[in-house]
Amino acid sequence: MPADGHSQEQATGEELVNAAPVASEAMLGLLAQDVEDSAAVVTAKLAEQVEETVTIANDFIKVEFTNQGGAIRKVHFLQTKRGEEDDYVFNDDGYLPALSLGLAKADGGIQEFNLPYTIESKDANSITFILQAGPNLKIRRSYSITQGESEQDPYIISHRTSFDNQSPSAKAFSTIYLNLGTMRPLAEGSMAQSYLNVGYYNGAKAKFKPITKLIGSDGVLGIGASSPKSQLEIEDGTRFEWSSVKNQFFASVLSADDGTAGNDMIIYPVDGGVDAEGHPIGTG
Repeated sequence: MPADGHSQEQATGEELVNAAPVASEAMLGLLAQDVEDSAAVVTAKLAEQVEETVTIANDFIKVEFTNQGGAIRKVHFLQTKRGEEDDYVFNDDGYLPALSLGLAKADGGIQEFNLPYTIESKDANSITFILQAGPNLKIRRSYSITQGESEQDPYIISHRTSFDNQSPSAKAFSTIYLNLGTMRPLAEGSMAQSYLNVGYYNGAKAKFKPITKLIGSDGVLGIGASSPKSQLEIEDGTRFEWSSVKNQFFASVLSADDGTAGNDMIIYPVDGGVDAEGHPIGTG
């Protein structure tokens, strides 16, 4: 995307690139505290983070998940007119896994919630991750896709995150963000980048923020020129019914089927770097 996008339907910030990792205990403290004791500190000991990946697939997509955060590492598209897997892979070389969680910090930044989940259940078209987040809190993250002759679009990945408070007291949860994923241009050059944008619907109108809002532009004869920005924060009517990241031919759209809406979005550019063969990767 013309950045990685996060909102309370999304997650992350450029500053995380150089931020020191937050200890597991402190991260859990960011997530939730007892309502009666706002200074409560969770001291659960968690396993070392060793990334493991697992996939589920149908005839149209193959979804690769990571246990770190229980989120989507990348999505492969299996159907093309030439009969082979598409060269484009969603969130390949992504800054963060798609649908990873982020937590609001006191200084206004966002901390990636990338603790190691375990697989609670898995079958041909679904997977559920679980995290014991302290002695009295469980987090489940479930994903499913359709198989066979289902009426549902085979490209839809259904997702649910639930928090199971097993303590006798109420919990005050942090603001939680969901990461939209990283969308990259399909080719080099300004024309290809012009298709990159992050979109959202505020209940009345769909709006799109192009990557030029972040990387800057010379304008036309200097008219409309703008300077690069590290990120954009959007609070448009405090409601985001859906949000998206897209390039010229692919789009990832995040929406809820129960009327849930986000109220904050942060968009930032992701440096492309180079691929395994040394070729430059366009800014996403």
